Amino acid sequence: DPSEVALAVRDYLGVSLEDQFSWRRIEDALKNWRTIVEENGIFIFKRSFKQDDISGFCLADDELPLVYLNNSTAKSRQIFSIFHELAHILLTTSGITKVNDTYIGYLSGQAKAVEIFCNKFAGELLVPTSDFGKRLDPSQPVEELVKTMSRRYSVSREVILRKLLDRRIVSSYDYNKLVEEWLDDYKKSKSRRSKGGNYYATQATYFGQKFLNLLFSKYYSGSITVQQVAGYMNIRAKNVAGVEQFIT
Repeated sequence: DPSEVALAVRDYLGVSLEDQFSWRRIEDALKNWRTIVEENGIFIFKRSFKQDDISGFCLADDELPLVYLNNSTAKSRQIFSIFHELAHILLTTSGITKVNDTYIGYLSGQAKAVEIFCNKFAGELLVPTSDFGKRLDPSQPVEELVKTMSRRYSVSREVILRKLLDRRIVSSYDYNKLVEEWLDDYKKSKSRRSKGGNYYATQATYFGQKFLNLLFSKYYSGSITVQQVAGYMNIRAKNVAGVEQFIT
């Protein structure tokens, strides 16, 4: 039962709903979830994928399991992807996840069962059904309800809409229509944003604090050279110091 597994994992991670509700900004929620999962043994890397339709992938491994997120997707989507990929790792199955989950309908057998489980696990961990039912106000217009609940749980609108679909508050047609509209709106807003930013800060975000702390601790102890540090990050040696300043 994905609900039972999600509850057990949330308990293992030590994150209460009160903790989650205290994260007022989606940026804080993403940072906190990433840190918590990394502290429990799973590296989470980020990169802007050329394939816009891929939200993330994972590599299941007994010693070094990892999750890779598409940094081009919305932060709320990245949060969901963390736990979808975590479910894959718990099932010891590596996987690639698309932004639009209609691809699941083209799968069959075990592959389909795994994707359905991973989606339900992620949705249940982030928005437990038992709590969601208590806060649900069916009298609200759907889009207003989705907006309110997604902000409370710091999740994507799709996660909340899926919950409403499961409760038959919205139809499959309306669900697919709204998801497509939101995805198109996000793509348009992303195309209007200015490019650029701090290169070193971006690299630090891509690799994450857990990896950077491990890497630079080896460097500070003399176990590896600055050239090796650069090689592990796939950057030039002259840029290592710039990334180093973003270690916290």
